[in-house]
This record gives sequence, structure tokens and C-alpha cells, in this order.
Amino acid sequence: VHHLVWLAGKDRLGMDPSLIGVLFAVRRRALEQVGGFPVGRLTEDVDLGTALVSAGWRLRWIGEAIAREDVVTELPAFRTQRNRWTRGLLQGLSRVRSWEQVFVALGYLDRVVLLAALVLAATGVLSVWWPLGYLAAPVVTIVVAMHRGGAERPAAFLRAAMVMAIIDIAATVRSIVGAVLATPVRWGRRG
Repeated sequence: VHHLVWLAGKDRLGMDPSLIGVLFAVRRRALEQVGGFPVGRLTEDVDLGTALVSAGWRLRWIGEAIAREDVVTELPAFRTQRNRWTRGLLQGLSRVRSWEQVFVALGYLDRVVLLAALVLAATGVLSVWWPLGYLAAPVVTIVVAMHRGGAERPAAFLRAAMVMAIIDIAATVRSIVGAVLATPVRWGRRG
């Protein structure tokens, strides 16, 4: 979803797609201009992208590029990853130089807004159409990504996406609360 729709769309609109983990390449001259790869940050890729854009470089999404990326497959690893990403994005907020970069740095806060809208709709404070309207964009994005990615079993994918959305929201809220309370980031799995 993120690669096939959001990053491709940002590139087509002339915006700067985010750098993603192992899935990017940088010109040596650009890397030297921004002082090298940011070491010791929680989201080095996003921080590097922010530095490059701030220095006047343009980021691009290349659909023909193929790279292997291992994804987490267990809930504790997902929770740890989401915790690190959420905190890293919030940590990088102080270095952004444009509204586009602000929205990248705010990252997963949209899940908290959605959760608040659902609670407000359930209590009658807000019309149910607000959260439903908000959910339309991710649903359309998922359907487009399934089509572009050639999903073989779209119904199974959609069921899994609904379960992952709940897990995603819970992990994000936990990470944001941890960031606000300044609890340490755990890098390894609990054993």
C-alpha cells in the first residue's frame, strides 16, 4: 500500500516520497552534502530524506526498482518496530522544513485521530460519517494496491488488513503514550 500507492502518488504529484529502510539509493554527492548517513537515530531513512530535501535534493520513487525487504511476522516484533518508528518520526519533527515533511514526521498520529473520531461517533458527539469518510481513503488505497500488486486472494487480504488495522492502532497508541511518558525504546524482543 505504502510503496505502490502513496510513494508512487507523491512522485507523480512532484512531491518527495519518503526514503524507506533498505529500499533506497542516494547519490554520493548528495550524501556528502548533508553530512553523511545519520547514525544513532531511530528513523535514519526518514531523517536522511528530510536532510536531503532541506538541502534542495529531489527524492523520487522508481517503480521498476526491485529490492528484498524482510517484514516482521510476529506481533511482538511488530510492536517493537512500530514503537521505534513512531518515536523516531516524532523525534525528527524538529528538523522538518516544509508542510510535506511535517506530515511525514507526524507519521502514525492519524491512527490516534481516527480512534478519537470513532470514540466521539460512538458516544454521539460526532456524526458517524466523519470516521467513515476518513476510512474511505485507506480502503481505496488498499484496493488500488491490491490491484497494482496483483493480489491473488483479495478477500483474504482485506480480512487480514482489518485485523492488522486494529493491531496497528493499538501499537501506535501504545508507542505515542510511551513517547509522551519518555519510556525507553526496546530494541530486542522480550524473551
